[in-house]
Amino acid sequence: MTYESTIKSGEYESPEHATIAEATKTLALATQGGQMSHDAWLTQVRIGLEEVLRSLEAHGQAAEAPAGILAEMDVSMGRCEHITAARRDHAELLAETACLIADIDDCASPQATGALLQRAGWLAQALTRHADELAELRMASFNLDIGVGD
Repeated sequence: MTYESTIKSGEYESPEHATIAEATKTLALATQGGQMSHDAWLTQVRIGLEEVLRSLEAHGQAAEAPAGILAEMDVSMGRCEHITAARRDHAELLAETACLIADIDDCASPQATGALLQRAGWLAQALTRHADELAELRMASFNLDIGVGD
């Protein structure tokens, strides 16, 4: 089950996951640019990245809360490498998003803009991959809780 299908079906949906999905869509649309000026495009990318940053921060706080998904998985699955990887990925996504926001001001040249566009595209893909991995972890944790496979 992919993250997108999980969200569409309403299973295991959490507000922070839906917010990240929407922020990722906003960022992906912003990076396409369309028929706008360079400055307008950069403004749209900044807005998309700031939305991603806010949603990642909210997601992290909710996931790490005592009743959050990662805390629940720590109980049901123990501190497995997948949960550790999810935490590490989250920190890396936050850092890359903040770095991209800071780098927008240095995008005066087409080369710098192209590099930023590539990094923003990577970020959108990484966000989707991270969400898919969390959906799989949540499903595995749920299966352990109810005894699937026993």
